[in-house]
Amino acid sequence: MMKQTSIVLAAALFLALPVLAIGHDSPAAQAQTPQAQTQPPAAQTQPPPAQTQPPAAQTTPPPATTPPPAQEPAKQIQKMTMPSGPPEELKKLSMLKGSWNSSMHMYESPMGPEATSPAKGNYEWAFNGMHLEGNHQFQMMGKPCFGRSTWGWDPEKQQYQVVWIDAMYPAAFVYYGTFANDNTLVLYTTYMMQGKAVTEKMTYAFSDPDTYTMTMESDMTGQMKPLMEEKGMRAKGGAKTASKGATMKKPAATSTKKSG
Repeated sequence: MMKQTSIVLAAALFLALPVLAIGHDSPAAQAQTPQAQTQPPAAQTQPPPAQTQPPAAQTTPPPATTPPPAQEPAKQIQKMTMPSGPPEELKKLSMLKGSWNSSMHMYESPMGPEATSPAKGNYEWAFNGMHLEGNHQFQMMGKPCFGRSTWGWDPEKQQYQVVWIDAMYPAAFVYYGTFANDNTLVLYTTYMMQGKAVTEKMTYAFSDPDTYTMTMESDMTGQMKPLMEEKGMRAKGGAKTASKGATMKKPAATSTKKSG
């Protein structure tokens, strides 16, 4: 009986072992495996937001700490008022009106020294008296030359203005200045020569209504030195000796008459 029972138990175990082996690999068993082994973690399939989107500090510049200064509104330029006639300042230039004979002497300069040479000049009012124009004939380096000057008054700078052009150089030279006294006009200009700024000073001094001395100085050597001197005398019959309206004062003559 026990032997029969043992045979039955052995047969049952023999039949059960294949079932257990098959059940271990069955779909139900596979369904019971942990989810971590069949699907990768979310961190491996989807990158963190910090890696896909840069921080706001990198995409948007920080606000300015100080606001830019406010721009001032453009000032409205008032309508320019045109003078009804030549300004009073131009009357002082009447002392130049007329024809002049002069002698020019060039001091040592980049063009070389030059002996005294004759020159002529004629000044006439132009443009309804708003300007005085001068036509000049002279010699430079032994050759005849000519130039032109235009004189006026700059109401903004409150200065006299002289524009000089000649047959030697293509650029114009613009001088500005004022009267140092009733008989002396001092003018300045600055221009470039070989990359260096050069200043010239031009002085017209009237010893009397029919005589003037023009001195030109330059600092092209590093310091202000005389460059040219011109002495002019009014041509006979060229113009009136003293123009009406001229403000130049003639030096008072020494009287020899004794007071009684």
